[in-house]
Amino acid sequence: MNLAIFTDPTNANLLAPILRKHSKDISVLFVFELPAPAVPAQGVYFFSAQSDRNYTFLAEHHIDCVLVYGWNHKLPLELVTHIPCYNIHPSLLPKYRGPVPAIFQLLNREEISGVTIHKMDGGFDTGDIYRQKGFRLAVDETLQTLNMKITRCAFHLINMLLEDLIHLRVELHPQEESQASYYSYRDLEQYIVTDNSGTGLQEEQSEMIPYQLGERIVYLKRKNGTDGSESIKEMRR
Repeated sequence: MNLAIFTDPTNANLLAPILRKHSKDISVLFVFELPAPAVPAQGVYFFSAQSDRNYTFLAEHHIDCVLVYGWNHKLPLELVTHIPCYNIHPSLLPKYRGPVPAIFQLLNREEISGVTIHKMDGGFDTGDIYRQKGFRLAVDETLQTLNMKITRCAFHLINMLLEDLIHLRVELHPQEESQASYYSYRDLEQYIVTDNSGTGLQEEQSEMIPYQLGERIVYLKRKNGTDGSESIKEMRR
């Protein structure tokens, strides 16, 4: 089977042990978006959002299946209906669909998070579910520690998916639409970034979420007026 993995070089290197395990049955083409840094040893295709919009390179490489793990572009309906495409999403779908699920699970003080692999369709994170794996969130969970847990869960599920793809035993079930929620970057504009941890008021502290911004620890809190703090847009630059 020829598998294309849409991801970045960091994830590609981390996935190497899992892929080596299945190398007799699966040939991998990594798809990185330009510009990209140094590449791993396996085959790589450098994707251009302008020149590769029709995704014909997948046919040129005889791709049978696609796995999406941290990708900034929605795959076209023509592709996901022609080739089986699976997405790794960092929430227990159908909850927290959209591009920023991890941070909103912290902001909403969820106790349980997890990872879902689902087959992609024409919507945003709406396709049938392959498997899910959940885990508890700590009271002092940060985005950094949450992402570490997400990575471990994702690798576990990816290994299972590859096994099932090889043995033609992938089973899917539909999402429960009545439980669905969606969060976008626009929803983040309800929050501001501050260096103040809220040491003065316990109530204020409870509303803040620590966020690793480079080497700096900042705190997200809901807007309640102008206090000179950074906007969420500034944080994303």
